[in-house]
Amino acid sequence: MQARRDADGGSAQAQTQLGAWYLLGMEGLEQDDVTAAALFRQAADLGNVLAQSSLSVCYLEGQGVKQSYVLAVEWGRKAADQGNAAAQFLVGKCHGLGVTGVKNTCLCGRGTWSCAPRRACSPPSRC
Repeated sequence: MQARRDADGGSAQAQTQLGAWYLLGMEGLEQDDVTAAALFRQAADLGNVLAQSSLSVCYLEGQGVKQSYVLAVEWGRKAADQGNAAAQFLVGKCHGLGVTGVKNTCLCGRGTWSCAPRRACSPPSRC
């Protein structure tokens, strides 16, 4: 499989794609959260924003890794700082809810949040 060869060769894009396939059990691969998270981690360490966002979700949900809200926010912030909207929402939500180990930095504890890189979350206007 070309994606495997590219991932083994250090391609962050291929590592991320292969991780998604393992996570979902696609392309003839058996579903495997641990392998998916490991591939996301390899690509995230190389700076791949999608892998950072995906790894953040793995930590948030405990998929293939031990659940850690702190690591979910850490990896989410790296992706959010690169403009990834899903990671911005995840980080904002974690801060807004004040999940275990993550300080509540939002002014509002309800509704939805938008979180721009390096700024506190802004609550919805109805707050």
